[in-house]
Amino acid sequence: MTQTRRQQGSSALPCIAGSTKEVAVGDVHLVSVDTAMMELLDGPGGDLLCPIAVDLEDSFVLAELGGSVRKGSLSLAALAEEVDLHTDQENYYASQTGDAQFSAGFFIPSGTFPANPEQPDWKPSATAIFAGEVLRCSMQINSFSGKEFCLATVRTIGDVTLDVAIAKKDLRWVPVPGNIIDGQFFLTGSLGLESPEA
Repeated sequence: MTQTRRQQGSSALPCIAGSTKEVAVGDVHLVSVDTAMMELLDGPGGDLLCPIAVDLEDSFVLAELGGSVRKGSLSLAALAEEVDLHTDQENYYASQTGDAQFSAGFFIPSGTFPANPEQPDWKPSATAIFAGEVLRCSMQINSFSGKEFCLATVRTIGDVTLDVAIAKKDLRWVPVPGNIIDGQFFLTGSLGLESPEA
């Protein structure tokens, strides 16, 4: 299920073959060799949910197409960097002890905000913090590293579903449908673009 990305001249990063419904995006444009900014929409031609930065598996094709497209369909996935599990929504809300309360389907594209607004060479990064409900889950073997990981399908903001890969060592238990996952994630995806030379 997990493989290495097939980009020309890029380092080997794990990528996930998405099994979820593609999400509508608009105003897609490269901001670095591998990363693109885009608008996450609530459906084709729909309203803006939020801007996101994504590490694109087909960024080199986007570059060949001039570095931008007006709209597209994104197969979106996430690699967990920091993650927590909750048995259900009630447990999730009970775990929030501060003044700020986040919904069980919140999504903040943290990589689109500079830590220091005055940093002249800052570029967006493909990171986000979010929470979502587990719809299904299975344990997989990473064909690149040989290590076991959890692949969970998660529903988050605006009913967007995405595949989330979590290292086995980061799991308190194997997620089951109805659990809530929250944490910090690296966003990756594919627009399914075809090279103009094809």
